[in-house]
Amino acid sequence: MNDLLWLKLIGGYLAVGYEPRYRELASEIKQEVPDAEVSGAKGRRGCFEVKVNDKLIFSKLESGGFPHHEDIVNAVKEMKEGKPVSKITKIKKNGCILQ
Repeated sequence: MNDLLWLKLIGGYLAVGYEPRYRELASEIKQEVPDAEVSGAKGRRGCFEVKVNDKLIFSKLESGGFPHHEDIVNAVKEMKEGKPVSKITKIKKNGCILQ
């Protein structure tokens, strides 16, 4: 089991309104993994990336959407237990219909 676990959520949230998503995900991670260190950093416009111990586990730029929070939380828990974690590619589908 790893003693130190830190996460960095990188996002263009200051520029495009992703801050509420960042805060919600950070809160859920801290609730489930209280000893995880969670920090945020401004990234390029349109990005929302999650790194755990410097390993990129999710990228909005690569996947085209936002992650399911439970997938991120579960990945953090698995990494905490020393298990290997694959990059998360599943994204939330929004209900927006363009006409």
